Amino acid sequence: MNLKPFGQIDIENLQDCYSGALTVGGSTIAVDLNFDEQTINPDRMAKVAEFITNIEHHLKTAHQAIADDYELGEASQAAGCYLEHHLAEMYDDEIKSLFGTGEVTKALYLSKLNITRVGLYPEEDEAFVVVDIQFSPDITDYLMAVTFDDELALVDIAMES
Repeated sequence: MNLKPFGQIDIENLQDCYSGALTVGGSTIAVDLNFDEQTINPDRMAKVAEFITNIEHHLKTAHQAIADDYELGEASQAAGCYLEHHLAEMYDDEIKSLFGTGEVTKALYLSKLNITRVGLYPEEDEAFVVVDIQFSPDITDYLMAVTFDDELALVDIAMES
């Protein structure tokens, strides 16, 4: 099977990990494909191919999940915590450098988030895709991991370091 951006993949003799990159909306995003077993059902790989074919749509869905989580206010499990953590840890000049102002709106916050990695785990039902979203890696090691199941339904958003 030839799968962009990984090239030829023998589904009967899999490697542990395949790495590549895709350009989406002018940004280059690291993409990795991960396996525990040596073989996989072709239907599972077809789901991976479908995800990659429609990656722009799926990444918009991940970004929207962050926006929706932010709307939860204090009940936010990731987006609100991520922003609050960074505002508490950064100096005023760093905040102004990142946002251009000390007054951070939802739209401004969301505009500064970047999708930096997509991890594909075709053997997993509950963590089929993990999308890492964060401020520039030059600014922070923290990220929000947006996890989708094998039906591409949102499972979780978690802040990680």
